Amino acid sequence: WQEKEDKVGEAIQSAALLQRDEVNMALHSATTSLQQQRNEEVGKALQKATKWQEKEDKVGEAIQSAALLQRDEVNMALHSATTSLQQQRNEEVGKALQKAT
Repeated sequence: WQEKEDKVGEAIQSAALLQRDEVNMALHSATTSLQQQRNEEVGKALQKATKWQEKEDKVGEAIQSAALLQRDEVNMALHSATTSLQQQRNEEVGKALQKAT
């Protein structure tokens, strides 16, 4: 009976070791799968963030270009108005000088 009990004990111990190995393999597999999923999701999130950053950069560039164009237009309008005022002043001064002489 002792030999039979020893054999049963050995069988139980072998089964326990196999189960432990299977559990460890299953845990490793599950952990690896979760890490892979997390890495994929982080990658997707980074891609989305990059796309948004690119869009924001383009909007910023467009705003800057518009501001430069507006500045140029304002400068041109100011130059035109100043030139027109100078021309009017010169004409009025010329008329005043003609009357004075």
